[in-house]
Amino acid sequence: MTLQTANGILNPKGKGIMAYQYTTWTPDLETGHPVIDGQHRQWIAAVNELFDAHKNGRGRKEVERTMAFLIEYTNKHFNDEEGLQQKYGYAEHPAHKQIHADFKKKARELAGELYRSGPTEENINNVCVTIGRWVVNHIKTADLTMAAYIRSKVAQQPLALQKRTYPRL
Repeated sequence: MTLQTANGILNPKGKGIMAYQYTTWTPDLETGHPVIDGQHRQWIAAVNELFDAHKNGRGRKEVERTMAFLIEYTNKHFNDEEGLQQKYGYAEHPAHKQIHADFKKKARELAGELYRSGPTEENINNVCVTIGRWVVNHIKTADLTMAAYIRSKVAQQPLALQKRTYPRL
């Protein structure tokens, strides 16, 4: 019996990933912040692009270039998100920042293994499932909570300023 997950299929004993399935953007991932949501979409697209680069045989160089972009984009997104947390005085900022630091370390470890061992099916699946699953879980837990807090702070500002922060208001 195989266990279906959102981002992959676990082997019968639940150890290791047999196959990556594309991570998809769904409405429940919307934070309501246009910049953060755009970055989250791009992040998910980058994970899927890494999988595509391998699946379509674009070669080691292309896979490594895509992985490097994914690491750089992770850093950029976290910096932007942490900047918003500081701007609005988010009390959970230190804990959120630590979660980001832990994930950056894990992503670097995954990239290191990919660079050392090459883009094997096992490595690509591991990277894509680990990062894809983490991103979705992080958005649904930490980021949606943070976004709700920021929206509450923005709601206290004059309407013109609110519309610059959240153009859909």
